[in-house]
Amino acid sequence: MYGCGSGNQSSSSSGSLHVAVMMPLSGSEYLGYKLPLEWALQNINSVGINGKKLELVYTDLAEEDLTEATRRLIADDSILAVIGPDTSNRVYAVAPAFIQAQKVMITPTATSADIFRAFSQYKYIWRTVESDIAQVRTELTIAARDGAKSVALITSTDEYGSTFFDWFGFFATELGLEITDIVRYSDTESCSQGMDKILAQNPDVLIAVPTLSEITENIAQKWRASSTGTRLIFSDAAESPYLIETLGGNAEGLEGTAPVADKDSGFSEAFEEHFNSAPTPLSANVYDALTLIAYGLERSGGVGGVKLADAITEIVDSRGEKTGWDKTGVSEALKMIRSGKLPDITGATGPLEYDEDFHMDMTSSTYGHWRVGNGEFRILEYISTGNSLTAIDGKSAYQALVTEGGATNISDGNGYHPDAKTGLWALIVATSSGWENYRHQADALAQYRLLRSNGVPDDRIILVLADDIANNPSNQEPGVIRNTPKGEALYTNVQVDYNLSQITAGKLLAILAGQKSPELPKVIESTSGDDIYVFIAGHGNENGVLLGLDSAVSDTDLQLSILRPVDLAQTVSSMFEQQRYRLMFIAIESCQGGVMGTELDTPGVLLLSGANPFENSLSANYDSSQQIWLADSFAYQLHQIEALTPGISIDDLYKGLYMNMNGSHVSAYASAFGNADEVKIEEFITP
Repeated sequence: MYGCGSGNQSSSSSGSLHVAVMMPLSGSEYLGYKLPLEWALQNINSVGINGKKLELVYTDLAEEDLTEATRRLIADDSILAVIGPDTSNRVYAVAPAFIQAQKVMITPTATSADIFRAFSQYKYIWRTVESDIAQVRTELTIAARDGAKSVALITSTDEYGSTFFDWFGFFATELGLEITDIVRYSDTESCSQGMDKILAQNPDVLIAVPTLSEITENIAQKWRASSTGTRLIFSDAAESPYLIETLGGNAEGLEGTAPVADKDSGFSEAFEEHFNSAPTPLSANVYDALTLIAYGLERSGGVGGVKLADAITEIVDSRGEKTGWDKTGVSEALKMIRSGKLPDITGATGPLEYDEDFHMDMTSSTYGHWRVGNGEFRILEYISTGNSLTAIDGKSAYQALVTEGGATNISDGNGYHPDAKTGLWALIVATSSGWENYRHQADALAQYRLLRSNGVPDDRIILVLADDIANNPSNQEPGVIRNTPKGEALYTNVQVDYNLSQITAGKLLAILAGQKSPELPKVIESTSGDDIYVFIAGHGNENGVLLGLDSAVSDTDLQLSILRPVDLAQTVSSMFEQQRYRLMFIAIESCQGGVMGTELDTPGVLLLSGANPFENSLSANYDSSQQIWLADSFAYQLHQIEALTPGISIDDLYKGLYMNMNGSHVSAYASAFGNADEVKIEEFITP
C-alpha cells in the first residue's frame, strides 16, 4: 500500500528540519492556515532546534491528490512530521499509512470521534483540537442551561456528522433532555425533508450539523420560514463568511459554537495586532500543532519516527514549569527542553494536556458560543471544557462514562422463582451483511465460539449469519474472521444453520418459539426447564432491529424486515404460557437497541441492550491494516466478562457494563426475572 519508514527518520542534511503541511492552501477550502503556521515558525526559529532551523514544506491538497501526497511525504525521509490533513475523512484515509511508516502526523482541524477510537492505540497520530464529542456536549449543555426540555438533531452521514449522531443521545440522556427526533441527511434534498420533519415536532432546541455551505443555507432558510419557537444552534462548520454573504440580513441572530483560542491567552488580540486581521477558524489549533512538533523535535534531538512520538508523549505528560504560547513562551520551552528540564507547556488553545491513557486527544479546550450580529460572527461567551468530568480525570471526551445512580434495579426478584435448570438453548444472530458490517458477524462468532468451547453442542445452538465476510474479496486474510486485531481466528468449525438471506423477522421469531417447518427445520425445542440465550447484533433504529441491512441505518430502511419490540414481546409471552423456557437472557447489540425491551412484561426474561432507545451503540477494535471495525463495544465487553468471569451474577454483569460503556447507557428490561444478584451468567453460556 505505502512504503514503510525506517522508524527513526533522521534530521535533514541541509541544516534545517523539515515538517510538511498537508492541507488545502488555496481555493474555497483554504482558511488562512499559513498565517498561524508562519507566525509559529518565526517564534520557533528565533531560538532554533538543536542548532537548526525548522522549515515548512507545503503540500496543497487543493492541487495535489491526497493519496499521492501521502506516498510522497512518507517516502521522503527528510520529512520528520506532518501537519494535517484537515478533514476527518482525509485523516481516516491516510492515518494507517503514517502509522505503518512510523511518521508523526498532527491534525489541528479534524474532529471526528472515530479518529480517537480507531487510532488512539498507536502513538503517531495526534490532534490539537478536541473531538466533536466535546462540541455536542457543549451545545446540549447550553440548551439545558437555558431551560430547554426537548432537543432534536439534524446531521450528515459522513465522518464529521457521525460524531454528533453517535453522542447526541448519550449527552441528552445525561442532561435529562427529551429527544424529539434525530435525522441524518445525505444531500440538500434529504436535509430539507429532515428539517420539515423535525420542525413539525417543535423541539425547544435543534442542533444542526452542516457539511457544505449550501446545507447551512438550507437549514437556516427552513428555520427562518418556520413558525415554531425552536431555537437553532449550529456546529462549527456553519461559521463561514459564505453564510453571511449568502443570507445577508437573514443571517442576523443565527448562533452556534466553534473551537476558539483560550480567552485568557491573548492569542486572538495578538494575532489581530500581528496580521491586522482577525484570526480565522482554528488558527490557534494550527499554531499549536507546529509548536508541539518543535518541542518534540527538540526533545528527540531532531529525529523523527519512534523517538519523536515518544518525545511528544513525554512533553505533554510533563508538569514542570509552566510556559506560554507566544514568542517568549516558545523560547523558554525550547531552552528548558534543551537543558533536560521538561516544562508544562501551554498552547494558544489553552493547556496542552492530553489523555493520560492514550494521549492523541486533548482533555480540554475552549468553545466560542457565537451569534451573527451586524454582519459578523460575534462571540457571546467562552466555554471551557476544562471543568468536565473527563478533563478533571485526565481523560479525553471520548472516555465519557455515565454518571452513577442511573442503572435499573433488577435484583429484587419480583416474585419469580424458577425450578432447577435442565438444559440450555442459544440463538445467535448477526442481522447485517456486507464487508462494512464485519463487526456484527465477528460479534456473533465470538459468542458462538464461547458457547462451543464451554461444551454447548451444535445441535443446541442456532447460528444465523449472512456468511459473506470470511471469503469476502476485501478480506486480506481469506477464511479468517477476528474480533480483535491479531486475535483468535473465529471462523473455524463453524456450523451456520441459516443464511441471513433466508430469514425474516417473522421466521426469526418462529425459530425462537420452536415452530418447526420445512423452511425452518432447526428451531429451539426448549422445555420448561431450559434456559435460552439470545444474542443479536446488527443495525437498529426507533422501530427495532433491521434484518438484511448492508449499510448504515436511515429513515429509508423501513421497507426492510424489522424485528419489532411488540412482536418480540408477544412471542416471548406465548412461550411463557406454553412453558417453553425457565429463564431467558436476551442481549441486543444495535443502535437504539433498548427499544427492543420496552414492550417486555413476561416473567423470567431479561433483555440487556448496549444503548437506550435514543442512543447509538459504538463500534470497537479497529484494524488499521484492513481499515475495518472488528467488534462493537457492548458486545465485546459482554463477551470478555462472560469468558473471563463466568461466575459473575447477572446483576453485577449489568452494573459493570453500565458503568464502563463509552457513549451509551446499557439498559436492562425485566418485569420479573428472578433474583438477578443470584443468577450467574454461566447459566446461559454453559450446558
